[in-house]
Amino acid sequence: MEYIVTLGSATEAIKKTYFANDGDYYEKSYWPLLKDRFPNCEDYWRHFVVPITKRMEANVTDQRKRALPREHVSEDILDLASLHYSMFMHLVCGYDHVMNPRLSSFEDFYSHLAAACDLAEDFLLGAYLLALECTGGRAGVSQLAKREDSQTSAEDRYESQPGKTGPAPMALPARQGVLDEYFGGADDWREYKLHSKKVREYRDAIVRNIQIGRVIVVGEMVLVPRKEHIQDYRKWPSVFLAAEDPNRLQSHFIDMKEQMISDTETLEVMLNKLWQRPISDMKRLFFDDKNAVILGKYQITPT
Repeated sequence: MEYIVTLGSATEAIKKTYFANDGDYYEKSYWPLLKDRFPNCEDYWRHFVVPITKRMEANVTDQRKRALPREHVSEDILDLASLHYSMFMHLVCGYDHVMNPRLSSFEDFYSHLAAACDLAEDFLLGAYLLALECTGGRAGVSQLAKREDSQTSAEDRYESQPGKTGPAPMALPARQGVLDEYFGGADDWREYKLHSKKVREYRDAIVRNIQIGRVIVVGEMVLVPRKEHIQDYRKWPSVFLAAEDPNRLQSHFIDMKEQMISDTETLEVMLNKLWQRPISDMKRLFFDDKNAVILGKYQITPT
């Protein structure tokens, strides 16, 4: 027998559900590291992920089963939840490399941080398209339709280049173009784009090329090129010269761990600001308008 979830019962469940008391192992363990800078991560989870799970069903008490999705929830809603969780886990993995460094932690950290950016943008894009569908809007859809074509074109151009090496480039402009429309030129979105661009460029420089040069100073401090100077130090001789120049070391290099912490904390603050838009849109559709499309996707009745 199918369990009927009403908007009222969902609201009551949301009020008492938090990462701390009903999240999975990773959400409970790592949320304290993110909560001060990214509280909207939990806010979205409580209001729009919890209602798709069996936490809504009073007869399900097993903790593992409570996190499973309810029957007949729309696939696009499940996809948003998957993107949201995956982004969270990449941030968590980044922290793991900061707190428990291994041989490849520096490179792995930036791979996780760049992946978090990719997933965050896919999540924001999905949230925007969901809002458009629920309100009958069509803005941005034509740009989205070009996304797959632009990816294919980028790969085709790469394949035709003689002597190509390394992975084919990602085609990001279509996704970011639609999100430009979504955020309407907001400062928060512009700042995020600049930061994420630098993170991806840094990831490419240290992961997809020769081993990046590092300078080891007194004790165990390891200095690496700052993001804004990474292009100047992609070859070892330039790093060797910088090691002999205290002024250049101070202005062009930074403690490796300090930069890793700064970059993930900066990203969290920026994502928290961006998350306010989809949360606001979906709360209005879900709780204020009681929009039939979104409630149908969640398999929730208005009364």
